[in-house]
Amino acid sequence: MKIKKLNGIVGTILFEPNTLTYSPTPETILRESLLAIDVPPRHILNMIDEFIFVFDTIEDSITFIIIFLRITLNHASTGNQKLSIRSGVCQGEYFLSKDQIYGNAINLATKLSYLSRDDEVLVDKIQSESIEYLSTIHADAVFSEGQQNKDYTSIALIDADATRIKNSSLTISIRYNEKSASLNMADHEKITIGRSDQSDIPIDSEHISRFHASFILKNKAIFLEDHSVNGTHVSIDGVDFHLKRESIKLSKRGYIRCGRSLDLNTKQKHQEDTISYLIGEN
Repeated sequence: MKIKKLNGIVGTILFEPNTLTYSPTPETILRESLLAIDVPPRHILNMIDEFIFVFDTIEDSITFIIIFLRITLNHASTGNQKLSIRSGVCQGEYFLSKDQIYGNAINLATKLSYLSRDDEVLVDKIQSESIEYLSTIHADAVFSEGQQNKDYTSIALIDADATRIKNSSLTISIRYNEKSASLNMADHEKITIGRSDQSDIPIDSEHISRFHASFILKNKAIFLEDHSVNGTHVSIDGVDFHLKRESIKLSKRGYIRCGRSLDLNTKQKHQEDTISYLIGEN
């Protein structure tokens, strides 16, 4: 039996014991949600009350957990039993033997998970450059200094209901496929984009999911949030972003294309599946 000594970004997700009696069980949610996230770990160990994973980069590991936090919150918002999770992430050495992952990095990640609060991620010694990048990609996440140790960074998701501005004066003007509309965000909890006829902005394309993405009002700003398999491409101030189950704060104007990359040479001409937007105030 060969034992490999490796180095990577190690994380653990713990499930509270009192959630084990509910259906679906945490293990079912692990297999259906964690294993389906389109940010594959280098190594995983799937257990009933704990999930251990290893990534090559801190950005991928944090993205993986944030996506799963969104999944658990959405699961609870649809009337299901709230699933309490705690998570920790660190960099270090670990050992790999058949289907086992163990070592000092695993122990530290597990310790961080136990120190964290419900729906919180504690990360050991994350660089400020990584926090800045992750804050841009995950606009619904809050990064702050850990209460237990200044070397720890606490990550949690913003409560959209608590931060939604009911009397916002922000409007968003949208142009798509020779159609245009101007919407007041105060009148909409969200503005949806998708292949479904029930979407606020229906787009008939095989590259687009039924409920692909949405505009959401949070913290006095408008965010675009992707819910799809193929992702959403956004051009903001000349910089292109590819969102996959992520959200991003929108600037005054830009372009969006669902499921396919933006063509920089033709997006000014409003290619048929490109959405242009302009944010203003009443």
